[in-house]
Amino acid sequence: MNGAVQTRRGRLQEQTRDEIKAVARRQMAREGASALSLRAIAGEMGLTAPALYRYYPSRDELITALIVDAFHALGDVLEGARGTVVAEAHANQFVAMMHAYRAWALAHPAEFTLIYGTPIPGYHAPEVVTDPAVRRSLAPLLALLAAAWQAGKITPDPAYAAPPPPLGERFGAMLPGAAGGRVPTAALHVGFVAWAHLQGIIMLELFGHIAPVVGDPELFYAFEVRVQLLRLGLAPPG
Repeated sequence: MNGAVQTRRGRLQEQTRDEIKAVARRQMAREGASALSLRAIAGEMGLTAPALYRYYPSRDELITALIVDAFHALGDVLEGARGTVVAEAHANQFVAMMHAYRAWALAHPAEFTLIYGTPIPGYHAPEVVTDPAVRRSLAPLLALLAAAWQAGKITPDPAYAAPPPPLGERFGAMLPGAAGGRVPTAALHVGFVAWAHLQGIIMLELFGHIAPVVGDPELFYAFEVRVQLLRLGLAPPG
């Protein structure tokens, strides 16, 4: 009986934590992450502030939880997109993943800007907590690069063959274990450049800077995805 009570209590606590985070996301969407307020969240939920503090003792702990959730959600979306394409079609996988990336960002602008936008004044992410989530979000792209390289499908521009040693060391550490030893830093470097390029376009679109210039942000993004495939040396799908 005590075990059942504890299990039920644990479920209720988890549901309350999820509700707190859902309210926090709505608050961020309305007012921005820097305006996040535990007291306002408690008021919207009909809780006292001390009651909410039992779940998240500080604003920073709640922000960290939201950041971790966002990175994991993004990683799940990219992994799901990759899984919709046959394993051997690496270029198609890249296209599917990068379009899923944009779609998630546009559907979840508060979460996307939380993890990639303006830093929150006074908040410092605890790397021991957030770094694994960051790696999870990038894992599908890194796995794609590894698979494409091992299949002989990636031929990065020779300009990326000899990055400055500190950069080479950083890129060499991106893939753990044996996979890291089989993928050259050039492929990882150019893959990161492709991600950064497309990431920048998405950020500009979210803040309303792309449409006035190109007219059709989706068409522009799709074209740039194909350009990045060429940068990687992957043949774009027909």
